[in-house]
Amino acid sequence: MKFWAFTLAFSLTLIPNLILTRLVILDRVSNAHPKNYASVSEIERSNLLTN
Repeated sequence: MKFWAFTLAFSLTLIPNLILTRLVILDRVSNAHPKNYASVSEIERSNLLTN
């Protein structure tokens, strides 16, 4: 019984943590993409200006 109680408690704590980390990672990735595109466009702009 103790084993099942432990696994239940562990899964109840682990699953929300996995969901939260996945959401945080997705949020960081989605936040990083526009910055990457902006930096690329800035680089292209500077190349056009120098050329």
